[in-house]
Amino acid sequence: MADGPATLAALAPDLVVYATSLSKCLAPGLRVGFVTSGNDTFAARLTAAVRATTWTPPALTCAVVSRWLLDGTAAWALAAIRREIEIRHGFAVRALAGHRVQSHPVAPHFWLRLPRGWARAAFVDRVRGHGVGVLASDAFTATEAAPEAVRVCLGAARDAEEARRAVTILAMTLREAHDLTPAVV
Repeated sequence: MADGPATLAALAPDLVVYATSLSKCLAPGLRVGFVTSGNDTFAARLTAAVRATTWTPPALTCAVVSRWLLDGTAAWALAAIRREIEIRHGFAVRALAGHRVQSHPVAPHFWLRLPRGWARAAFVDRVRGHGVGVLASDAFTATEAAPEAVRVCLGAARDAEEARRAVTILAMTLREAHDLTPAVV
């Protein structure tokens, strides 16, 4: 991320093994990953481990990825993906104004803390009934004390209009909780 903090690999290249995959940042079907280290000993061990545990990657996929990296196609596609995510992020933030959203403008996901009156499982079920899928925080928590929150993926929608519809449903559902809260006299 261009405007994010320095990576651990940039801060301590001799101590870090860096692994990434194009399936997360460029296209889910590109099952090609990279692993490297600034430490020659780590790099030699990585090379041996990859050779011992990995079958030959698909040659055509590797050729496509190599070409895209060299001719700028990958950079162009990544820039287009980021522009689309920024658009989706913008209307999500506007639609959910007043709610606790944790995100970054080019992150394809965001966290939505649920207001009082909503349990994460009930919220997930309710929006699923409207055709919107979100994940409860339990899926990302190693302890039993998961926060009342859901993770929303802006990148899962086929297009910006589908993402806008889903975020609108989230916002309307959040308002339902307010309407369902009994008045205290």
